[in-house]
Amino acid sequence: MKTLTMNIRIADNGEFEEKQAKIVSETSGIAGVKVQIKKAGEKSCPDFLELLEKTDTDFVLFYSGNVQVVRNDVEKLVEALSHASGDFFRQEVETLFPRARKQEKIFLYFPSFVFGTGMLRAIELSGVPDHLYQEKILLDAIDRCGAAVRMEQCLIHTCDILENSTSLYEPQFDKRWYQEDIEDFLLPYIREKSPAGKEVQKQVFYCRTLRLFMNLNDKEKFSLDEDEIQRFFLAVRKLLQYIDDDVIAARKEYRKLPTSFTYLFLKEKHGGDLELSVVREKGRNRYFVNGQWLESDFVDTRIQAVNYWNDTLTIDAEVRGDFFIDDMEKNYHVLINVKKVPVKKVEAYNIVKAFGQAVLRFYQFSFSVPRKLMDKKTVIEFEAVIRDGNAVKTPLELRKPAARLIESKWSYYAFADRMLVKNGNRLIITSCRHTDILKRECAMAAKGFLNIKDVKNKWQILFLRMCYWLTKNHYSRKKTWIFFDKLYKAGDNAEYLFDYCCRNSGEVNCYYIVNRDSADYVRLRKRYGKHVLAFESFRQRLAVLHADIIFATHAKVLKLCGFPGSYQKYFRNLLKARIACIQHGLTVQDIAQFQNRLKDNTSLYFCASKYEIENLKRPIYGYHGSELKLTGCPRYDGLISNDQRKILITPTWRRNVVITGNRAGTAKEYNPQFKNTKYFELYNRLINDPRLIEAAEKYGYKLIYLVHPTLSSQAGDFDTNKCLSVIPAASDVSYEKMLTESSLMLTDYSGVQFDFAYMKKPVLYYHPQELPPHYEETVYQYDTMGFGPVITGHDAVVNELCSYMADNCRMKEKYVKRVEEFFAYTDHDNCRRIYETVMQL
Repeated sequence: MKTLTMNIRIADNGEFEEKQAKIVSETSGIAGVKVQIKKAGEKSCPDFLELLEKTDTDFVLFYSGNVQVVRNDVEKLVEALSHASGDFFRQEVETLFPRARKQEKIFLYFPSFVFGTGMLRAIELSGVPDHLYQEKILLDAIDRCGAAVRMEQCLIHTCDILENSTSLYEPQFDKRWYQEDIEDFLLPYIREKSPAGKEVQKQVFYCRTLRLFMNLNDKEKFSLDEDEIQRFFLAVRKLLQYIDDDVIAARKEYRKLPTSFTYLFLKEKHGGDLELSVVREKGRNRYFVNGQWLESDFVDTRIQAVNYWNDTLTIDAEVRGDFFIDDMEKNYHVLINVKKVPVKKVEAYNIVKAFGQAVLRFYQFSFSVPRKLMDKKTVIEFEAVIRDGNAVKTPLELRKPAARLIESKWSYYAFADRMLVKNGNRLIITSCRHTDILKRECAMAAKGFLNIKDVKNKWQILFLRMCYWLTKNHYSRKKTWIFFDKLYKAGDNAEYLFDYCCRNSGEVNCYYIVNRDSADYVRLRKRYGKHVLAFESFRQRLAVLHADIIFATHAKVLKLCGFPGSYQKYFRNLLKARIACIQHGLTVQDIAQFQNRLKDNTSLYFCASKYEIENLKRPIYGYHGSELKLTGCPRYDGLISNDQRKILITPTWRRNVVITGNRAGTAKEYNPQFKNTKYFELYNRLINDPRLIEAAEKYGYKLIYLVHPTLSSQAGDFDTNKCLSVIPAASDVSYEKMLTESSLMLTDYSGVQFDFAYMKKPVLYYHPQELPPHYEETVYQYDTMGFGPVITGHDAVVNELCSYMADNCRMKEKYVKRVEEFFAYTDHDNCRRIYETVMQL
């Protein structure tokens, strides 16, 4: 029988004895298993070497104190090892935090690996930095043994943060991970092994793609400045010289990156000198870069949005794989009934960013077909002349809900007296009668929806579609408007506008969506009755299907209206509401990835400042101009100062301190690692500074720390004092009451700065260098346009707060002028202006 030593290193944080006793209990009496437990020292490599020196079994593994040792799992592992040959194995991993989930493609999690003891002892670690010794061991083990043998029947459970967490994985916030770890470790390693085996290459290349994946688009961590980013790209370009092309092309081995990244990696390796080729077989095109296959029908047209307004059908689309086409404007065409038609170039966030820099850009365009020009049968095709000189009709993709259609021959989008359908690589507009719709509805139900695997969803989908048609005449008697804020918290722009419309319009049925378990649900139901709809209820979804306009404060509108991705595709053709953005904060920063026109097919955008209009008119947002309305924000109607001598401290959140992936419409889950973040350290120190407390007592002020809704679950982590109240914004607190009663606001980048400044009350900005913002500044510059001073240091911000309290919290005249310059209106008629604008459509 083969034997195993479990070496376990546990931090001495008050739970050592408890964890030790549990591990001993779980492993006691298991034949062939030896357990060694050690209190963790300051550095982990010396602990590792000490435990390894004492190991005298055939196999060895190393667990952290966050691994849950389960007797049944240990017994399975020993049994598997007894029948296995080799020296290098990998167990499956299930993360317990933030929720139980089996993980795949975890390559760097050291506790998941089991080593032959002799092989492990032969690995040289002298001179390896403490934080890299595990990575060095894995690379050497792969070099000696090949890829670790996956033991699919063996599973470990852990609360450790793994490299699949783009928000919490710790190395991604350390400059060393991007600089020295590549330049002084990975690059010398792969160079020394050159030519390295395929498995070593895969491991090194994975380390490169992981760093990129952690900083794609809105996941950027702002860990590097511009010079450091260029240094990083230079280092990985050198590293790629030691990676074979076929390893680079094995995308499925790594994190989920777009297929186009294979082209980008190879272009980076070869300095742009690439051979692009196409092989045609069985009616499909196979695309290759330097002989490496990307995928079949790689060059395709993705329909982004289909809209019928003002007697015109407008289609927005983008082209994937456009590097196979030499000149897009010359060699890519839209054909209507075989004739080329002009298209308008669009740039609605058509990029992929890495470290904030554009690395990939898609060709985007739109075109229109007026109703009067539609024939009895109008055929739309998309043609590209690729690099070999041959024209191909590009395949069509229908990923976005605003594409209206799905991949079914019975799918349709009806408008006026016409119908749009997809037939192969063509879109076809035909005449449409009630019998045509009935025929397709029956076919979709019988041949499409009945094949849905989720039985519960299947019958819900069929029933909801049936009820849509049965209630269509009822809902058509009046317009239907939908409103929502954060589903777990009301009181934002949507509630204010909803209230105004309920009181002032008899021509519209207005409905407000909120979570049933929200603190606001009972309050709203008592006041508005059946016009308040519980999120994801049957009535809520039915109302959204009949909606004419959806007034949204947040992106991912359909998901927040009860139609998640797995559900919405079955209702695309029925969801015809215009999306009207009434905002949560103001759009004066670079947030095009969330607020561009095609993100939610937004057709109306209500703004409070001319600077928002200026920002949104930039091509990257994709608006034509007519969608942008300068009216003011609805919630500003309630902002009438009622000063109660309170100092409001309310910073925004950061992506790296919250658990991502929570269910739509719910607050973020509690993060037990939050107290270890720089964010917590800085703000907990600030709100408990003795000088601040003394000044508040002296001048008669109360301190309020309003925890951002996204971080509300962390409110209990902050220390309190006799002058301070820590209040989670996701509770039943009234934003209006909080803002109007406060004398001064301290924030960083939060949109509530505009609400507060609207009342011409002083704002201070705390911008510590350790906490960079989510977004880049654009038209709004804090130093020249902000409504108060910008402060970067702790002592300076405390001094400024004390100074303002001593001066009775008066806004300085230069900042009053900035307020008047920034806002288009400073009255309380914002809801009226929005309502009148919409009624004129």
